[in-house]
Amino acid sequence: MRHANVTTMMNVYTKALTPAKREAQSRVVDVLLDRSRVAANHAAGGTA
Repeated sequence: MRHANVTTMMNVYTKALTPAKREAQSRVVDVLLDRSRVAANHAAGGTA
């Protein structure tokens, strides 16, 4: 499918429609951005 505006495409195809999909998407982003290490450091009293 082609859209005239990239924003339209992103709004249509990047939404996580259910809580389970939203959680799965968040986990993928966390892995890609290595957020688990940051969160663990923060929970242990670190600053970053």
